[in-house]
Amino acid sequence: MRALILFLFFGIGIHKNQSVEETYQFKPLLNHKNALQESKQNKKLTLLYFSAYGSVVCEMMKENIFGDANIKSLLTQKYCSFKAMVDDKTPIPKPSSISQN
Repeated sequence: MRALILFLFFGIGIHKNQSVEETYQFKPLLNHKNALQESKQNKKLTLLYFSAYGSVVCEMMKENIFGDANIKSLLTQKYCSFKAMVDDKTPIPKPSSISQN
């Protein structure tokens, strides 16, 4: 199965300013296996976007890149997109198949 992992550290190009509401919406990444399964069912590539709450660069990408109509269209048509917040303190749920000793 093909997966695309997107690491974005630098904003490339500046497009017209758009509000955050107009940007592309990523699904939250809760479980990588579920993300890959959803992509397989929809016959699309998997896009994992790593972001951070306090990152100015991530905000620039959200507004200037993911707000662009051409990019939004491409992401919608070809990818199942998921976002992982690297500075989120929420515990990750443990799989039920692992027994606790």
